[in-house]
Amino acid sequence: ISLLIADVNGIKAIGTLGTSPLNTYMVFGAIAVNDTSGNPIAAIDVPNAVQAVLIGPDTVPPLLVSSTLNLSSDTLLLVFTETVSRSSFTVTQLSIQNAVTPTDSITLSGGTIPAGNNYQITIALSTTDLNNLKLRTTIATSP
Repeated sequence: ISLLIADVNGIKAIGTLGTSPLNTYMVFGAIAVNDTSGNPIAAIDVPNAVQAVLIGPDTVPPLLVSSTLNLSSDTLLLVFTETVSRSSFTVTQLSIQNAVTPTDSITLSGGTIPAGNNYQITIALSTTDLNNLKLRTTIATSP
């Protein structure tokens, strides 16, 4: 079974689901699947959930898909290919630059990120970083 990316991101956002057989159980209704003769599977409800036997590790790193800098709302939106851990996010490791090979850039000095894991992270930029961005004429001046 291949899960939809939205389902995978939902599971990863929880953080304590699907990481080991100890926190992964399956339940489903009688119309979930039929055998080759058309007989529906017996439903498995919550009290009878079936524990997973094996959970494969997540070995694929997230990739940045897009970014949106909004100087009206003072935010930077980052969109990734998968859910990222908010607690591991280090804003001071981000730089905003004027080109692939930059002649000007600003490394963020801070900012706040709302609670929760997600594939989208919105950073409320610090006043210092906003002032630095607004003073620079070569960074963040056009789409």
